[in-house]
Amino acid sequence: MRTFKKGSSFKILLAVDSSHSAAAVNMLTHISWPAETIVYLLTTVLDQLPLMESSPETQRDLNETVEISRWRDWAAARIFITQTTADLQAHHLDVGKTEICEGRLVEIIQERARALSVDLIVIGAENIDKTSKIWSNSMAHKPTQYGQRSVLVVRPSEQIRPLTTILAVDDSLGAWRAVEFVCTLCLPDWAKVTLVNVTEEKVNCMAGAGPANSYSLAVDPWQPEPDSAEAYVAKITRHLQGCGVQVRHGMRFGNAADEILSAACEQDAALIVIGARSQTRARAFGLGGVSRKIIKQAPCSVLVVQ
Repeated sequence: MRTFKKGSSFKILLAVDSSHSAAAVNMLTHISWPAETIVYLLTTVLDQLPLMESSPETQRDLNETVEISRWRDWAAARIFITQTTADLQAHHLDVGKTEICEGRLVEIIQERARALSVDLIVIGAENIDKTSKIWSNSMAHKPTQYGQRSVLVVRPSEQIRPLTTILAVDDSLGAWRAVEFVCTLCLPDWAKVTLVNVTEEKVNCMAGAGPANSYSLAVDPWQPEPDSAEAYVAKITRHLQGCGVQVRHGMRFGNAADEILSAACEQDAALIVIGARSQTRARAFGLGGVSRKIIKQAPCSVLVVQ
């Protein structure tokens, strides 16, 4: 599994179709990625062979119609690849291999991501059932093919810079990987981050979100905890600030997915960043359950870090 460090470059697979690409390209080109980051571009055209029985004459006419349609689709896909490549390069992103494949995009992403050994897959969220199916199947059934790759599910947003970001953390390795991922980016240039920690118990927690170090921590004197949630959040906050990230923090209690989604709505966030396979001691984050719910219900883009 990839360990992200400051200055690390990325291999990104931008997997979009020509009709739903604007949001993904817009998000990707407005994030300050590390130097030497490479973007691979994947799009698809549908297999349009007719599934019907007919007379030879009718079948011949159908075949001609399908062939013309396929030619138009391939021509449109080539134009899309050329235009998108130019957009990426105009924002100083290096474009590696570009591919047009025949079939359904959701069925091709996994194989191409594995073959290209990418770190991050960027996809649109127009068909949320398909994207959640990808995530669910990969987590439950194909971890060796897809489970070690981070996923950015993009929704349209007018708010690009500064990008209001919710960074959700628990006490898991997955959360720390999300923190490391954020630290690799040149965040002060384009984002403001709110660190959110969710616990099930209303103990030693702060409500809402405000500037870092601005809370008066209400610690229960009867239950001193050297590794309390407050101490953990403060530790992550210091780490992010040490990496140059402008961050404020807040603690919430209740259901993890619901509270993260609520925080995103309250902050009018354009991006939620979470660690995959996160699981707290209280099991507030199940194995992929929180990730899937947030991907399906978030009002903004979601980055799930592996």
